[in-house]
Amino acid sequence: MTAEHFDAIVVGGGPNGLTCAAYLARAGAGVVVLDKRFEWGGTLATDDYSTPFSYNICQYALPLGRELPPYGDLDLERLSVRLLEPDPVAAFVPLGGGEPLVVGRDGKALGELRPLIDAADRVIAPLLYAPPVPVEEAERVLDHDDGRLALELARMTPADAASRAGDDRGAGLVRYLCALAGFGHADEPLGFVGAFAFARLLRPTLVVGGAKALANGLFRAGAKAGAQYRPVADVQRIEANGAEVRAICRDGRRFEAAALVSTLDPKTTFLELLDPGTVPETIRVAAEAWRIDACGPFTAHYGIKGAPPRLATQEATEALVQVLGFADAGAVGDHLDAAATGQLPATPAGHLTVTSRHDPTQAAPGPFGPLHTLRFETRAPFRHPEADWVRARAGYRDRCRDLIAQETAGLDAARELFAFADSPRDIERRFRTTRNGSVRQGMLVREQTFTNRPHPDCSSGRTPIDGLFLGGGGVHPGVPGSLAGGFHAARAVCEALHHDPWWAEPPLVQHAREVGLLPEPAAVA
Repeated sequence: MTAEHFDAIVVGGGPNGLTCAAYLARAGAGVVVLDKRFEWGGTLATDDYSTPFSYNICQYALPLGRELPPYGDLDLERLSVRLLEPDPVAAFVPLGGGEPLVVGRDGKALGELRPLIDAADRVIAPLLYAPPVPVEEAERVLDHDDGRLALELARMTPADAASRAGDDRGAGLVRYLCALAGFGHADEPLGFVGAFAFARLLRPTLVVGGAKALANGLFRAGAKAGAQYRPVADVQRIEANGAEVRAICRDGRRFEAAALVSTLDPKTTFLELLDPGTVPETIRVAAEAWRIDACGPFTAHYGIKGAPPRLATQEATEALVQVLGFADAGAVGDHLDAAATGQLPATPAGHLTVTSRHDPTQAAPGPFGPLHTLRFETRAPFRHPEADWVRARAGYRDRCRDLIAQETAGLDAARELFAFADSPRDIERRFRTTRNGSVRQGMLVREQTFTNRPHPDCSSGRTPIDGLFLGGGGVHPGVPGSLAGGFHAARAVCEALHHDPWWAEPPLVQHAREVGLLPEPAAVA
């Protein structure tokens, strides 16, 4: 089969792949995006399953909103990508009753953690969009002023952070949010990137219409600039042993280019798609040792007619993340430990989001409303210990609904019109890079961040393999929804192909450098 030729190939049409392609196309490169699936966006997936409701299967919130460099660089607002900042953000509802703890975007309810969260938010965000440095260098440069507070949070474990949260409800909420950030083990230090991921769960951004609306905007930005897209292009092999790099698909289609950006995880790229003789030994060893999350979310969606469920207070009822079914931080830890070791937790405790309360467009108004979309997420083992998830999924979804009804008020008065669920295994089957159902392409632990993500020779996006670049969540910084992997890869490819990187340095990076909270690239040898 005759190969198609381009300047650059992007493997993976998820958020980072779409970002990278849009930047490259606007730089004048001839670029094509290949994706295994029939649609674009990867884990920024929103579907209605032919119902009046929108369901966000994986990611439903972003860590940053208008501060995302691609949002301004690619004129996403002009492409109808609209953003929301929900407030209050979270509520922890003690099992069996009791007054909920409600946390707003200011984090005030978390007591002495608040200044640490503020600092992590301000100080670490610029590091995501600056060239990676050794983590030790980042810690040295930031060890003053606000940076010192961010470093204090980075050195905490989830158990440490929970102990500083004010009361048992705050401790339970913090322990749970740390798990959502990728830190389920009580004694694993957060590190800078983990601290940022945790902090931004308390300042999330929603995309109007669902997460897929952001993917659609990125797609339109690339297409407008001339990028091409090939769906159902399941890349089975990458050949990088000549003047050009080749991507060979399952159906025989071949694509050749001077540069290929893989947005897949390091294990897939280096251990499965490339010839073993092509991969340097140190990178192969790093890929084999790459740590991934042990389990993932079980996500249940319910489309209801009638008023959505209520909590004990109006403020708690309006929170985006409503944590239900846990008595305290200890119960959260027991649940996480069970799922991580392949056991089914005693109850499907987790968090509820009434999606349509924050974004009414995600449930059609209809002539006989009101209609509402409920999203419930609980940590679950990748493999069901007693049956295949395909057979157990519906029953577990019903258990989740029963828990919601037990811990809230009013759900039994509503009529359930539709219900869907995805287990961690379903998510991995649907999205190629979500090993064990996790949206992270590798844990965000300290030793897998900055220049160690995934290896010092690859963290900038360039690799020692001629023509091969990395641009997904397995490269610096690794925060889902940050779009930073694709952002960095686009610059690396532009420089390699002698195209002009037309975009300016992000303002948040410029400011961090001006106030001495950003390592100078020249200072890192």
